[in-house]
Amino acid sequence: MRQYAFPLLVLLGWLISGCSSSRYSTDYPLSSYSRTSTDGEFQYRIPQGWFAALDDPLVQQPSSTIWLLRNDYRATIAVSELKVDSVALSELRRYPITRVAQLTMALAVNGGSSILQRTPETFTLSGKEFCGYEVENPETGENMRIVVFAAGGKLYEATALLKGKEGREEMYAMFAAQQSFLKNLRW
Repeated sequence: MRQYAFPLLVLLGWLISGCSSSRYSTDYPLSSYSRTSTDGEFQYRIPQGWFAALDDPLVQQPSSTIWLLRNDYRATIAVSELKVDSVALSELRRYPITRVAQLTMALAVNGGSSILQRTPETFTLSGKEFCGYEVENPETGENMRIVVFAAGGKLYEATALLKGKEGREEMYAMFAAQQSFLKNLRW
């Protein structure tokens, strides 16, 4: 039995470390100034080459509390509250954030033509827990990374969307912008 102890400890350490950080870089450059979300819940910095869409008077106000667009309009990052009633919210709080991500993932994949590309992965940024997964719509070529987190007693979803059939490098750069944005998100 002792001959298995060391390999099991190594495997356990590897599994735990895999849950503590994300595969995406957090060094995407951000603006030097902070902004406040429309609901007043968050302070955030905008990735360079992006702008806050909610500042534009021509943009209709979406349900997002933060909505960022890349300057070429081919990518977006949006933070939205997951609207659930008080009973469901108290029930969801009893589960790890991974369970909430699995529920939203089921809605994203089963509700349309999206295909799951990466299963939920829990990670920590600036001492805060997040859980993200990735989906692709093969018909449109759109790639999305959805990250679920809890803040101020509410549940939120940060969705990064890349329009069109872009290459992997551009997709990873957009996900790195989202990751840097989340690392610097304050509440």
